[in-house]
Amino acid sequence: MRGGRHNGGFMEAMNLEYPNGTKHYRLLYSRLGRFMQLPISSDEAKTKLVRVAKVYQNSNGVCVCHDFRTVRSPDPLVKVGDTLKIDVSTGKALKLLKFAIGSLVMVCKGDPHYVGRVGRVRLERKGLPMLLVEEADGNTIEVPKSCVIVIGDTLPWMSLPKCRG
Repeated sequence: MRGGRHNGGFMEAMNLEYPNGTKHYRLLYSRLGRFMQLPISSDEAKTKLVRVAKVYQNSNGVCVCHDFRTVRSPDPLVKVGDTLKIDVSTGKALKLLKFAIGSLVMVCKGDPHYVGRVGRVRLERKGLPMLLVEEADGNTIEVPKSCVIVIGDTLPWMSLPKCRG
């Protein structure tokens, strides 16, 4: 988490200290669209996945992320909708995950019935920025491209709940 007095948001890592040790959690959305605390390892608590919301190209590119964090772009090919894995303590980008058909995504805003669902992108409509996302149980949902965050290509880059969204 950013500090002791800041609100937690989507994808934030929380470190709670107890007398018998420290436990680490990540704030995610459940299938019901509510925040849930997912237990994670201490190594995973040091990183965070952020969605690129805006890109400014100057001498060194700067990305503005979904949590209003500004990150220097590690790659000049970063586009809006891509995902960066960042180190929480330094704020530096570690890896880049490009948005593509077949990517594993999580719905992070929009219709409360779809928030928290995880699936693979099957189709991107060109006229409207809409995606067809197929969930693990076979259901297909249609959501705007701006409402999803890429969480993996073939395997997720973070821990997921048992129901996988």
